[in-house]
Amino acid sequence: GSQGAKMGLIFCTDSSKDKSPEALLKEYDQYNGWTVDNYERLNEERAQGKQVDQSAPIGYFELEKDSQMATIDIDVIKPGSYILIKFLGIVGADAERMGVHCIKVYGYSLSQ
Repeated sequence: GSQGAKMGLIFCTDSSKDKSPEALLKEYDQYNGWTVDNYERLNEERAQGKQVDQSAPIGYFELEKDSQMATIDIDVIKPGSYILIKFLGIVGADAERMGVHCIKVYGYSLSQ
């Protein structure tokens, strides 16, 4: 639809326990202008063994023009208690808000 997400990033963290929602979201403002190119560069750095920021995204998605669903592959297995989905655009340029009907997350627990 014209109000769906265009693309976005997936983050996994444990750090939100002691932060307000506003402080947590501000921490991820640095990713507001990201595109698939930025995400691919990040994955190249990871593949080369370079140290990346702990808050770096673990997944990226783009929706096809006429699609309202996406399956998102996670590129980094990272333990955490919280998932943050950062939407980076709305399909319709004239949309005043974005509609999200459902988000399903499948994962597993690790025993320590």
